Amino acid sequence: MPNIGGLVTIEKVWQLDDMHDLKLTSRLKDVCLSFALSKLLRCRFTRYTNDEIGFTKASNFLRHMLLGDSYDDRLLRLVEHELSFLHDIYYSSLTISYSKIWMPLLSILISLSGIGYCLVLSILIVYVQIDYLNDTSDGQLPLIRCNYQCRRFISEAQGKIPAVHRQFFGSAIFDLVPVVVLIALVVLAEIREVASYICSNWTKVTLICHYINHASWQKSHMMKKCIRRVLQCRCKILKHFEDKMNQCSILVLHQTKTPMRLLHLLKPGQKVKVPREVKAAIMNALRSYEGSRDNNRIPCLITRPQFKTGDNLLWVVDGTKGIANTILVCHIATSILELGSAGSCQPLTDHKTAAIHLSRYCA
Repeated sequence: MPNIGGLVTIEKVWQLDDMHDLKLTSRLKDVCLSFALSKLLRCRFTRYTNDEIGFTKASNFLRHMLLGDSYDDRLLRLVEHELSFLHDIYYSSLTISYSKIWMPLLSILISLSGIGYCLVLSILIVYVQIDYLNDTSDGQLPLIRCNYQCRRFISEAQGKIPAVHRQFFGSAIFDLVPVVVLIALVVLAEIREVASYICSNWTKVTLICHYINHASWQKSHMMKKCIRRVLQCRCKILKHFEDKMNQCSILVLHQTKTPMRLLHLLKPGQKVKVPREVKAAIMNALRSYEGSRDNNRIPCLITRPQFKTGDNLLWVVDGTKGIANTILVCHIATSILELGSAGSCQPLTDHKTAAIHLSRYCA
């Protein structure tokens, strides 16, 4: 990770243990590692070889983590952060904004100025409308106020006495509502812009790099406290990926044939939170894949599913009819398994839960 003060390596980040929060420090190390991996993956996208980018050491390090780390959520979180960095590199301007450290600060300052301007404008609008309310007797907000003066002859001694009359037309509600809505939208957009900078992983990586390269920051307790506050900020709205998976079944009958029902079928299936059992099954498959490479066996993530009831073999899918046939047979089998377990008081095992959710996802 290049920086003004020098090159920040993963080794330097891994030696960072003075944040007085082990959980926060571990999370920051994972973010920095994901950033470095996203850089390597970007090089792979541009068709660089492993020798040209030095990917061999990184690959061995990842395999060691994959085979030795039992925390499945942590490994999947690394992948999520890595994909988030890649998404920002190709589909957002954050990479340009963080090319210089003063550019995010300038963007935040402009957003705060916009919020302040909107607040001042709102106060002026409220003040003017309150002034109008004080002039009217019926408590309505007029759109146009007309003042005209008439002179009425009373007597020869008094002469003509002027009288001021006011007339109100229309209602200001039709003008105020769009203005207030527009101001609220601008304020919300600027608040989201500020939150996107403060809670961004790019900000965390930039702060860690400057913290490592500046000894004065490491000696200042106030700077450490401010950095911890910023690093603890997280915003769910800014997440590009949600921890959910689609669930669909092609075996469910839809007897109604109305047009609205047919349009409803085009919608994606129900989304559910990815269970812990599914994450564990995916990571175990990857560990098995890496283990087969270490044992000089032919690695393969697709195994032949065998469905048994007791000692009786029901099906053996050999894969000769294609992946779609395998997915269909697995979906039918897991649907039967789900129906058979519906009336049971026993909870589903981890393998059954993973099989049912993955089958519904592939369907």
